[in-house]
Amino acid sequence: MRPNPFQRPGESPQKTGFRFETFFAKLLGVEPTKGSGNQWTAKLDLKAASFLMSLKFSTKDVLRFGSYRMRDLLRETDQAINGQGGVGGSTIGVVVTHEQESGLTFITMNADDFLRMIQSGDIEYVVASKGVQKRARAKIPALLREEEED
Repeated sequence: MRPNPFQRPGESPQKTGFRFETFFAKLLGVEPTKGSGNQWTAKLDLKAASFLMSLKFSTKDVLRFGSYRMRDLLRETDQAINGQGGVGGSTIGVVVTHEQESGLTFITMNADDFLRMIQSGDIEYVVASKGVQKRARAKIPALLREEEED
């Protein structure tokens, strides 16, 4: 089994899961939803651009989350978007799962949402920070750079 970068000795699984949420939120440049899981007004774990995300962390060698199946987790994201008090709009529900054994992180969404995302122009994507954009641009030789229109 590979070492768990999110878990500390003697730490509860809930704390490890929160550490994973914080890590993934930083990757996207957002903050985790305060009170997600214990307040009905806090919808899921992360909101990034047009995506509402439920994050799950598993210390097992197979992705298992109690009695939940993937369709139950996706139904939870759909309820947070389209149900009573949901955020609505063109928001897409996503389930992000991390498996400790392989160290892999999976992003799962409904196929209909995926098709809507790639076919329509109304989905807002997560944009890289200015620093990341500048570093990527600096890697391209000046002669090969495209001019930016203002």
